[in-house]
Amino acid sequence: MGNNLTNQSEDSSSPVVMFNSSPVSPKIIQQNSADDILDNFEEDSPYFQDDFPLDKKVSSADGAARIKRKSKRVKKAQDYFQWDSFTQKQQDMYFDFVKTAKKTWANREYDDEDVEKVVLNKIALLRFCIARDFIHEKAFNMWIKWVEWRIDYQPHKIRRKNIKDSTFNKCFFIWEDNKIGCPCIVISPGASSETYDTETCWKVATYVMEKACKKADKNGSTQICVIFDRTNMNNKTEKKWLPIYKEMATLIQDYYPERLNKAYVLHMNWFAKMMYSICKAFIAKKTRNKVSTLFNH
Repeated sequence: MGNNLTNQSEDSSSPVVMFNSSPVSPKIIQQNSADDILDNFEEDSPYFQDDFPLDKKVSSADGAARIKRKSKRVKKAQDYFQWDSFTQKQQDMYFDFVKTAKKTWANREYDDEDVEKVVLNKIALLRFCIARDFIHEKAFNMWIKWVEWRIDYQPHKIRRKNIKDSTFNKCFFIWEDNKIGCPCIVISPGASSETYDTETCWKVATYVMEKACKKADKNGSTQICVIFDRTNMNNKTEKKWLPIYKEMATLIQDYYPERLNKAYVLHMNWFAKMMYSICKAFIAKKTRNKVSTLFNH
């Protein structure tokens, strides 16, 4: 077996999970499925949720059938997997927020059906409420910022042909779905030695996020899983990527709220741990609690 990695989550109550597999390099990622790698986590890992009990011994065919049965687009807030956990007050706040969003959009002098369809999506609006703890003003301000971004940046218009020549594609790409239907996004800085400008990183990352979120919605999971693979990383690469880390944290938190189901950072060392401590200042606590870091021994 390869390196033995121990999990340390932001949530100190989370169980320790072991990862007993060879380093997840881009080459290995291409040769193995998401579940082949993530199955190495013990079943009491935060990766395995009560809502989606899994049996690691289930055959691939049965697993595929299970995903197919669960694969349906969530159209109503009442069908969202967390809905029953919300209080009546929170549910009422959500319905008020939907009315406010629709009224605000109707008063804008902007006509774009593609943008309107996204920004007034009922599940998307619910995610903003959750992200801001059902505080109407905070959720509204976050939503407005998101609407402005989608109007100005037009993320839905980014096409593969716009980014295909960038080698950043080796570092940030969609892999496949995990067992609960969450598309896995792989971030692998060590896959390329080039230096990237912020504009290129944003364009590629946004394209990948848009595709992954559409797939997650189609699957019915509505969320994504991120695997941050530090294979071939060194201190020089780590420093070069620090500003990119900040940009990626901003992108996911501000413009794709409540999309992250779980994130795994593989092959951490002392320097990476120090860098992560710096980056944590830019990551909301709710997001940090979804991150599991696995250290080399």
